[in-house]
Amino acid sequence: ELVGPATAEDFARIYAGFGFEEAIARDVDSISYVAQLDEETRLLMLDTNTLEKPCGLSKGTLAWVEEQLAAAQAAGQRVIAAGHQNLYKHTVFNFGYVIGQGETLAALLREAGVEVFLSGHLHTQHILTVDGLTEIVTSSLSVTPCQYGLLRLEKGAYRYETQPVDVGAWA
Repeated sequence: ELVGPATAEDFARIYAGFGFEEAIARDVDSISYVAQLDEETRLLMLDTNTLEKPCGLSKGTLAWVEEQLAAAQAAGQRVIAAGHQNLYKHTVFNFGYVIGQGETLAALLREAGVEVFLSGHLHTQHILTVDGLTEIVTSSLSVTPCQYGLLRLEKGAYRYETQPVDVGAWA
């Protein structure tokens, strides 16, 4: 039997304890939200695959992103952005992998001084920097070499590394 997509209400319930209920801002056109990571950093979580806009962002969501970036700048806070689909084309795969309004989103992020965008749809590790904005496509725990990523801010610069998971120990 086919399982239907999760609704916005389902998402809010499932991910409430993972930052969604602590959001300092939510988009009305999607389930995008902003979380305050610490006193200096906001996390911009983008729903890049709504039923109405598969693999993309609506005009309303793009306007909301612009408002959130301006609010972070006014507060003197850095922003780390994240979305499921990719901002840039990392492989020969394009359709369904790269955000339809990726160039527009990247321009907004660059203008606001955002340095890092996290995504994962490819399920393989890859990093690409274009005009000062780095996209880190994170690998999936279900794909060998079964690793997760750690992003750290050290002395004003981002540092990313992967850590392996000992799957055999769980077997």
